[in-house]
Amino acid sequence: MNDLKTPIARLARLFRDARDRWKAKALERQKRLRAAQVRIRDLEHSRSYWKERALAAEGRAPASGVGDGETDANGSEEAPVPTRVANHHHGSLGFHLMKICNIYQ
Repeated sequence: MNDLKTPIARLARLFRDARDRWKAKALERQKRLRAAQVRIRDLEHSRSYWKERALAAEGRAPASGVGDGETDANGSEEAPVPTRVANHHHGSLGFHLMKICNIYQ
């Protein structure tokens, strides 16, 4: 071990610095991982909450009486009003139509 040209104190300092950089990097990675796990957990809870609300809203829409053959004061039958939940895909459909139109114009 005495045949090393680099002083042992310098080697020790370099190894210690390398270890400290490795630890800092590992801690940062662990923090980012934990933050991602928390975000995923929160998003899953939010998604399930809004899905339950949407399903409950769709479940109540037919029970509201609109479109069951009932008539309004004029004697005409009201058409059921589409809900945003039931027609959530229309926004993206419009986007795709615009994209297609821009391509073929």
